[in-house]
Amino acid sequence: MTDATFAVKLLLMPPTAPALTLPVFAQAHTWARTFAACHSTEAKRRQVYLNTLAVAIVNDYLQQLDIPTALEQSLWWQPEYQVLDVGADLFIPDFGTVTCCPVLADADRCELPPGEQQGCIAVQFDARFGRATLVGYVSADDQNWRSLPLAEFEDFSVLLAQLPEAESVAEPIAASHPLDQLLNQFPQLLHAPTLNTLSDWLTGAIADSWQPLDRLLTPYAMPLATARTQHRRTTATIERCKLLTLTDAVEPIALVVMVNPQSPQTMEITVELWATNEQQQLPDELEFQLLNESGVPVMQAHAQGSNHLQFVFRANLDDTFDVCVMLQTAQVIESFVI
Repeated sequence: MTDATFAVKLLLMPPTAPALTLPVFAQAHTWARTFAACHSTEAKRRQVYLNTLAVAIVNDYLQQLDIPTALEQSLWWQPEYQVLDVGADLFIPDFGTVTCCPVLADADRCELPPGEQQGCIAVQFDARFGRATLVGYVSADDQNWRSLPLAEFEDFSVLLAQLPEAESVAEPIAASHPLDQLLNQFPQLLHAPTLNTLSDWLTGAIADSWQPLDRLLTPYAMPLATARTQHRRTTATIERCKLLTLTDAVEPIALVVMVNPQSPQTMEITVELWATNEQQQLPDELEFQLLNESGVPVMQAHAQGSNHLQFVFRANLDDTFDVCVMLQTAQVIESFVI
């Protein structure tokens, strides 16, 4: 970058620009859920979820500005790196690594991990993790601390002024997990799950992948599934079924979703898993989870020889949740919004 270009770039950026707030896009939550599900403790899943969201938001914003990034070459995007208690790093060619630090909605400080990064970006999420604010940036020269008030972060334009021009692309660095190998290990990253809008179901807008129960459930399971939820049915109730394939060695599992409107703003939701094999028994190791908008399990159950599992809960308009079905190392996630 020439001195003239650098000067023009600075003139275009006000020295005290307001913090930038962005929507958290659906793919970011998909990546976060996928990585978080690989860990056994709730605390670690939450850390991985938040770190992944922060990296995804910063990466997406920089790419919108035509600033090249290398997400798949970043250390945080390597599964074995996420096991460590380290920061969420994003690699920017011709510049180096920045750590993307997630901050909760009610926090006024940012805790930074040790590292050799060029600097740190504070990313603060709202309470529903639907929007993220790029609070600011602090360079490595100022990192003689591990906790900094958000008010003391520099304006984000300070970082933008230091980044290379979009035309400047660095030679690829060696990555321990190239993108194709990462996608082979986590194929869910390649195809994000479709967001199922349940309020649309009430108007008849239902994807073809969701079928009436009698088309997918076996004659044995069908009467049981019908009787199980009969007492909650109304004339407005919508119920659909979808087959989930976890592994080639296991028969598909039937996911049943019933939507029962309680008011214009509230729905009662029933989600069930049913066996489709001749034995009418779910695999013993099968785990069923209901995840909130943060990717944290709020309901979970294990099959342990049963023929079906069920969650019943209420949700309000615009609420989001995920259903996660896991069997050993395989998992399927279905995402929903009211």
